[in-house]
Amino acid sequence: MKAAVAPTDERWAEFLAERPELTEANFWQPSATGRFRMLQLGEPFLFKTKSPKAGRRFDRWGPNQVVGGGFYSGYDALSIGEAWELFGLGNGVSSLEEFIARIRLFRGGDVDANTLIGCVFLRNLFFMPASGGMPQPEDFASNLTRARGYDLNGAGAHVDVMFNTMLRVGTVRWDDLVAEASTQGDPVEFRRRLTMARLGQRAFKGRVLTSYGRRCAVTGNKVVPVLEAAHIQPVTKGGTHVVPNGLLLRSDVHRLFDHGLLGINERFELQVSSQLRATWGNGNEFYALAGSVIRLPGERRDRPSRESIEWHMDTLFKS
Repeated sequence: MKAAVAPTDERWAEFLAERPELTEANFWQPSATGRFRMLQLGEPFLFKTKSPKAGRRFDRWGPNQVVGGGFYSGYDALSIGEAWELFGLGNGVSSLEEFIARIRLFRGGDVDANTLIGCVFLRNLFFMPASGGMPQPEDFASNLTRARGYDLNGAGAHVDVMFNTMLRVGTVRWDDLVAEASTQGDPVEFRRRLTMARLGQRAFKGRVLTSYGRRCAVTGNKVVPVLEAAHIQPVTKGGTHVVPNGLLLRSDVHRLFDHGLLGINERFELQVSSQLRATWGNGNEFYALAGSVIRLPGERRDRPSRESIEWHMDTLFKS
């Protein structure tokens, strides 16, 4: 099990700490650079305040302290506008205009809603109380501006910092999960429960959007405002927020899929229910596509899982 510690803009952390109803966040980076490979889904991502500097204020916590965190829920390059659409206040700012201005402050030059940024998605946010941060790991250099990874399978001061931080916030933001895990009385089970490999709902939408290249898997439509991340097996029926349980669909296609009038088989071929025509006398657009292979993510691991497909075809699809 690993963890990451990253320096944060105090304004971002304070904004979110003051809004406990926001349980998912975008730990954004001013530029979109490659991928974030430091963590696996569900592993802890902690953030720390920066070092003292002329003009820098620390209203809630002191400098060089671990002040909160969340659980890694994926990474993607999104435009500022897409990030705002998905996370809203979870970006740590109060408006799209402020978001653009904040990115411009770090990047300089021309920045607008179409500018790409790096987005580390976090779920189950937690924060230390005011004036209650933990000391940062001793080996975290004060001039380091990027995240640093730590192995939590061993022992050492940095491990104590990580887990003491998470345990101390149990009565603040994260009581249910900590209580459930700690009653096991088994540190291995406790760590396993902390790192459930799943996405948050907003991260699920972002990952599905980019995995499918911002195009409807059935029609190829690329008008992003009408595209939606559909669950193949709904969360209310046991499905999870993972990309292999998702499809990017145009809004009307999404509705038809959820009602069992469209489906896909194990060969990723579109299936169209005869009830679409029998009941409404319509659906020619979809009958013309019946049997064709839908558009799929480039990464094989992101493609629809056999389990999700079989559940949808056996349970929802109206053959």
